[in-house]
Amino acid sequence: MPEGPSKVVVLGSLNPVKASGVRRAYEAFYGSVRLLQVAVSVPTRQPVGLNGTARLACMRAEQASRAGEGDWVGVEAGLVRAGGRWLVINVVCLMRRKRRYLGLSPSFQIPSWLARMAREGELDEALERVTGIRDLGSGIGAIGLMSGGRVVREDLVYWATTMALASAEGESAFRRPSR
Repeated sequence: MPEGPSKVVVLGSLNPVKASGVRRAYEAFYGSVRLLQVAVSVPTRQPVGLNGTARLACMRAEQASRAGEGDWVGVEAGLVRAGGRWLVINVVCLMRRKRRYLGLSPSFQIPSWLARMAREGELDEALERVTGIRDLGSGIGAIGLMSGGRVVREDLVYWATTMALASAEGESAFRRPSR
């Protein structure tokens, strides 16, 4: 880990699980991080599709950019279809200067009836109606419930952030071929 001044990160969310996952990833890359969380305003319906989820993550990052200098990060969970199944995925949008970098988490399948309920509002609301547990997304998440705590939402946010950081830091490893 590089030594030096803390890396400044502005996160477009007050969710403590998002903050923990983002912090872990930045600390793995830079050692020291100063994380500022800001409230943002995004549509409240559960995003569906990879592009829709990425759009909301970037909307969060854009709004975070108004709060100060640093890396601006947005995290959003969404529903995607693959192989005729519904999956939950977390997308991180990292904005650094004028560049955007996306990172994706591992994803996991949920029952189609639960996805249908989530598409009518939000996954957290659907989970609360089914389990009676309030605000799972600010805790272990659906994955924590499904995996018996072996994997929790913070882990998914960590991996999505790590992938965005790898893209941002590793972009210089590629050289465009001359024509």
